[in-house]
Amino acid sequence: MRSDREMRKARPERLLARAWRAGVHTVYRDLMGRERRADPRTLAEILRAVAGPDEQAGTERELEGPTSTSRSRYVGVWTVPLGVPARVRVARAGSPPVFEARLRPEGQHAWRRLRVGRGERIELPGDLPAGAHEVRLRRRSRTDLGKIVVAPVRLAPPRAGWGVFAPVYAIRDVGTWGCGDLTALERVGRWAGSRGATVLSTLPLLPAFLDRPFDPSPYRPVSRRFWNELYLDPRRTPEFRRSARARRWVRSPSFGRRVAALERRTYVDFRAVARLKRSVLERMLRDFDRAPRSRREAFRRFVRRTDGVDGYARYRASFEPDPRWGERYHLFVQWLTGEQVAGVARRLRRRGVELYLDLPLGVHPLGYDAAEDPSLFASSVTLGSPPDPGVPGGQDWGFQPWRPGALRAEGFRPWSETLAHHLSVARLLRIDHALGLHRLFWIPTGRVPGQGVYVRSPARDLYAILRAEAFRAGASIVGEDLGTVPPGLRSSLRRNGFLRLFVAQLEWAGSGPRRRIPFDSVASLNTHDHVPFADFWRSRAPGTNDGFHTPRTARSAGGTPDAMSAFRHATLRLARSPARIFLVNLEDLWGETRPQNTPGRSGPTMFSRRWSRTLPALRRDPRARELLCAIDALRRRRYDRWRRPTSGSGEGRRAVRRRRRRLS
Repeated sequence: MRSDREMRKARPERLLARAWRAGVHTVYRDLMGRERRADPRTLAEILRAVAGPDEQAGTERELEGPTSTSRSRYVGVWTVPLGVPARVRVARAGSPPVFEARLRPEGQHAWRRLRVGRGERIELPGDLPAGAHEVRLRRRSRTDLGKIVVAPVRLAPPRAGWGVFAPVYAIRDVGTWGCGDLTALERVGRWAGSRGATVLSTLPLLPAFLDRPFDPSPYRPVSRRFWNELYLDPRRTPEFRRSARARRWVRSPSFGRRVAALERRTYVDFRAVARLKRSVLERMLRDFDRAPRSRREAFRRFVRRTDGVDGYARYRASFEPDPRWGERYHLFVQWLTGEQVAGVARRLRRRGVELYLDLPLGVHPLGYDAAEDPSLFASSVTLGSPPDPGVPGGQDWGFQPWRPGALRAEGFRPWSETLAHHLSVARLLRIDHALGLHRLFWIPTGRVPGQGVYVRSPARDLYAILRAEAFRAGASIVGEDLGTVPPGLRSSLRRNGFLRLFVAQLEWAGSGPRRRIPFDSVASLNTHDHVPFADFWRSRAPGTNDGFHTPRTARSAGGTPDAMSAFRHATLRLARSPARIFLVNLEDLWGETRPQNTPGRSGPTMFSRRWSRTLPALRRDPRARELLCAIDALRRRRYDRWRRPTSGSGEGRRAVRRRRRRLS
């Protein structure tokens, strides 16, 4: 590979040409309207990161990305629509002609022979299910592999409804041991469902480093393909009920004192909670050898059938003093947590409530996904965001991006596995920083975010696999389109049948809404990255037009803003909107003022604050109950407007067309 000095000495036009072929943007405009250009040194470092450490330099082809990696496994990824026969041209420049093609559908072992037509076009049957199927191409001198991604052209919209948002760790409930768990999350969903809610939204449920190293952020997970055992409720498992030593420990005074100390905390002590919960789980594991044969066989079946779980357990155990015991422990807790997450999703679905999960953009740089295959990740760079009015210095998120060429060479397997893991339980999945489907902001190590550049992502393939996995799971996709968003992102989300976000506190921060509430959106007053409504309302300048068109009754006799009355008015206004899904942050129901997270900051108070009110108290609150019932009534009235008239008359058809025009 060329050195940085050689790259910088290259003629500027040649360096720019290489950057263009590699998908590196040499110029962009930030939210303040300033044009930012990458200097030659930055371009050289980014080009080296895109190419990877194991590639040869000196040719223009090596920096193009798609098929340049020396460890290439797949020579191409082709997308075809679901349910129709298709022809795919698999010819490659400079390669011998294909004389035989075979297809192996995903999840099967048998290969099906395909006809190779004129122009090296393979003919695909129309009965292929949605998914990423492997194709084997035989040439004179070698055999190549490729992927055929079969996906619907567009996803169907989800069922219209409304829901509530609650971070799992924040929920205060009876017996949560200082940190909310899956049992508490299910209780929130059951209570909201009894008021008519159809969606339960929460933050990522992925594993985090909670000892050494320590990083509890849900957006820097150890892996995006496994669950966080911290949220497991041991008492809801058969193994706890059969473990006498675990039950004795939980009933002991010493255990009770530790729980009481954790329950008094305002912020979750993740390290202490993890150690306390592990002390129970390890006692359960020691008694597991005496478990019924059916349970022991279920555990072995889980280990045998779950891809990568043994490697994940070994990696997590490598940080512990006894790796052999640690490996067995992490296998055990992944099995139990997976069962509990699936059980919560299944029981809530029976009550008409669907889980709405969040997929983080990346993984912890010391995490399992990064260690499993380092060549997939770009070294010497991190991901972040450019400067904007909210964070003038920009953000450096501290994790590494996938190299587009290496990801394509793997047939996008890591992307498919990540999606399948979440969609196994969720019927709504939010893609954090959906701009990453198109491009990501790469920052060379040691540089400030303002010196970063954008690098293109393989958008067509990422979108196709998203559609395929969501269709197979019967799920819908939501793209987080806040912040620095190019005009083409929202139109791409719409074309693929994905929902987007509408956050009222961002849109109505001035004299009124900057755009109409889209019908293909998830609307809310705020998100976990914004202040609660009460603080947003009180921080406004006196006399400012709030944009919510709040009536005079929403103000106290002294003329000062009444936050709770304004919250009710704004909430009901959003509930009347055409948005497909409307979310209520439960903390707004009692006027919380402290945020869960502040973008651009880090520390022990980020993603760790517990509710100031308990779940039983919230359930008894008549104002909360009345507001949720009012929301449900308004949303049901909106659903009735969307229903197609039963009459086949011309007047019925004209009414449908009028409603569609209003919603669009």
